[in-house]
Amino acid sequence: MGIPKGIVVEHQGDEIRARFCDLKPGSGFVVDSTLSHGTYLPARKAIIFPLGMPDAASVEQWLQVGGPHLSVPFDPKASRLSADLMSSGANQSFQFARYQD
Repeated sequence: MGIPKGIVVEHQGDEIRARFCDLKPGSGFVVDSTLSHGTYLPARKAIIFPLGMPDAASVEQWLQVGGPHLSVPFDPKASRLSADLMSSGANQSFQFARYQD
């Protein structure tokens, strides 16, 4: 079994900030480390989490060269988010449920 993952989304007005994280094992939602910061792209209506992107690149450049990333269509009312891992080779899909305290 791998390290549990989570997505933290902060949505206020038109601003959307997001992080893709490793979670601490156990019950609850406790972030251990941030793996990627997401960028909301209105044209795609999705949050893009670049994976392994160099600091000098923009998200748009990373996508143009086919860099690995998670694409998460975003609806603030959804009880789950679906994430598609896009990388050379194989693509995978993941589901993230909303965490309620």
